[in-house]
Amino acid sequence: MRSRRLPEANTPSDKINFTDVSISIAALCPPGSKEGELNNPSGITTHPETSNIYITDSHNHRVQIFDPDGNFISTFHNDVIMHEPCGICIFEDRVFITQNPGHFIMVFREDGTFIQRFGKQGRDNPGEFIHPYDIEIDRTNGDIYICDLLNDRYKSIQETIILKLCLNLS
Repeated sequence: MRSRRLPEANTPSDKINFTDVSISIAALCPPGSKEGELNNPSGITTHPETSNIYITDSHNHRVQIFDPDGNFISTFHNDVIMHEPCGICIFEDRVFITQNPGHFIMVFREDGTFIQRFGKQGRDNPGEFIHPYDIEIDRTNGDIYICDLLNDRYKSIQETIILKLCLNLS
């Protein structure tokens, strides 16, 4: 794959605008199903230590990993449970991915080894989702934030505490 540098940070605080990053990745990656090609990329995050870029490639049912220059590194998928992965974030040594049509969250190691899944369809109890679309974990305290698309809500702090205990997060 051709190597192109992603746009430099252009804000006073030197933070990269993720819209710019995803546009640059889309420009680097033609549509398709081969390695380095994307079909409906839905989520993007960077590794906090390596700056590698992780992209959920929803219609190819996988996650693709690129270096900071946009070069393809690897891909991972799980044919049993990964169908249209959506949101993605990395916390410590784990990759968290929302499974939009499946109403659950998947947890993998950085190398793509499946660890666990949690959640089910529902509205009333902790860990119940209707199309979880995105996820983020606060690196300072481990609080989990999940955009539960068709429940029209973010998960509450009380539910976050329960999820942290189930996942053995600090």
